[in-house]
Amino acid sequence: MLTRKFYLTAVFSALLTLPSFALKPANPADTTIRVDNELITIEKKNGKMDVTVHRITGQADTVKTRRVFRGVYDLNRREEQTFGTDFIRIPFVPHDYSKDCKKGRISMGILSFGFSAIQFHGQNGRMEQSGSRRFSLGLLSFHYNKGAMEYILSTSFDFNRLNVMPGYTLKRNAKGETEYFELPKGDEFGKNRMKVTYFNTRAIVSVRPFSEIKSLRLYAFAGLKIKTASSIKTWINGKETRYDGNNDLRPFIPEIGASIRYGWFGLEGTYTPVSIFTKDKGPDLRYTTIGIKFGI
Repeated sequence: MLTRKFYLTAVFSALLTLPSFALKPANPADTTIRVDNELITIEKKNGKMDVTVHRITGQADTVKTRRVFRGVYDLNRREEQTFGTDFIRIPFVPHDYSKDCKKGRISMGILSFGFSAIQFHGQNGRMEQSGSRRFSLGLLSFHYNKGAMEYILSTSFDFNRLNVMPGYTLKRNAKGETEYFELPKGDEFGKNRMKVTYFNTRAIVSVRPFSEIKSLRLYAFAGLKIKTASSIKTWINGKETRYDGNNDLRPFIPEIGASIRYGWFGLEGTYTPVSIFTKDKGPDLRYTTIGIKFGI
């Protein structure tokens, strides 16, 4: 199918090359052409062709039109302007995934949310996977679409809750190294957990695997996590106690991952290939996350 711009160019070229008697009817009127879900209105004003494109959405009593393009043409020059919300992608706001964007298109995404379970690797004998979770909040993402491919730079925060087994915590020893520390026996222990917040930047490559399924996309990414806050809390006999086992966390951590999405919803997996603790300053603790994501 011809692209809209090629179609419009063909229409305008044909109209501008018609004989003068054909361009001056006795009772001039607007011309409206419908192409799929778009209405093209052509009107002659002051010797120029004024073209407006409206996009049709909804059905029956809920039909709406939205102006997405306007162009003014004559034999010597042309002026074009696009409209709409396609530049900014927001959850729950419809986005047209059907365009192939052969010449490329730039847009910006706002907000996303994620929830993942954490699977520990390495020296994780005292970590408790049950209840260890990650909550993600996406901020801004910048998209470049071309054909079936999409290239994205994104920013986000993630909030990690890493549970330690009852009766243990993470604490620095006399050498200044972080290790698993067994709490005094005979006490009553509550939740023992470490919380870490990261600011993330990601470079993402996406592809649409099936041209007939416009909303299905596959993603692969690599990112850098920047630690912004951390703490270790242990409840002993109902009283909150803080330890210093979070002081040797790495300030920067690489991360890789992949996801599959349909529209705004998707499944995502990530992996930290290095320990979250500084080398030789703490246990070799890495983790994988698997969860759901909603948004951009």
